[in-house]
Amino acid sequence: MSNWKKIEHARRMGLTYDETTSTQELLLTLQTEVSGLLTYQYTQQQETRSGADWEWWLGSDEVGWICLRIQAKRVYDDYRYQMLSHHGAEEGTFQYDTLINGCDPDQARYGFHVFYNGWPEGTFEEGTHWAPPAEWNACPNRKSYKECGHVEPRHYGCAIISAAEVKRLSDGDTGKPVAERFRIQKYLSAAVPWSYALGFPAYTKGCRGAMAAKARPGRLGGPRARHARSVDPARGRPWCPRRLVAPRGDSDRA
Repeated sequence: MSNWKKIEHARRMGLTYDETTSTQELLLTLQTEVSGLLTYQYTQQQETRSGADWEWWLGSDEVGWICLRIQAKRVYDDYRYQMLSHHGAEEGTFQYDTLINGCDPDQARYGFHVFYNGWPEGTFEEGTHWAPPAEWNACPNRKSYKECGHVEPRHYGCAIISAAEVKRLSDGDTGKPVAERFRIQKYLSAAVPWSYALGFPAYTKGCRGAMAAKARPGRLGGPRARHARSVDPARGRPWCPRRLVAPRGDSDRA
């Protein structure tokens, strides 16, 4: 939620809180506070070749590792993720194509986008920070953003979505005017707060009008089946069938 507040505050002051600033602060915080999380941040040259801003490695040498390659994009003043139009490493491609091409689910390497969001309450609907008609995916009880007691809209200050889903949504807009492309509602409808990237909370409680119930196991990329398509549709889980070795240096970086 802190990232949302910073972006919102900067917007009110006429300032820009860009991807680089958000990424550096967030990665430093997570690396400090999350035990066992391995992070590799790409240089600009490496980002051009890989399509990613950083990697997260999750696991251990005993059970194996999964690698999440992340590209971050921020919301602009016109409420679009404008830089999804960034060109890729190959002619005629986009950056999200480069990201996807550098990943391989069979090797437990997955591509994701993280969207940095923040705007004042009431921007899209009075009394809420949410951006209707975007679909709310953050409730294990399938409640709306008005009824959900698990998170609030500002937890989407860092929202995560699979790169394959970003490509599907973005490529479907190629024939539209630039002003209509990359609108945030479309992508928010397929995203979740990044704290949900590996699944829902252990128990679903706190919603208005809902009984507490044990949550279903989550999948990388979001609670709905369509989010998991790009993860591993055959196995339905992200673990590699053969163990990967965690990074020891930068010699293998794209």
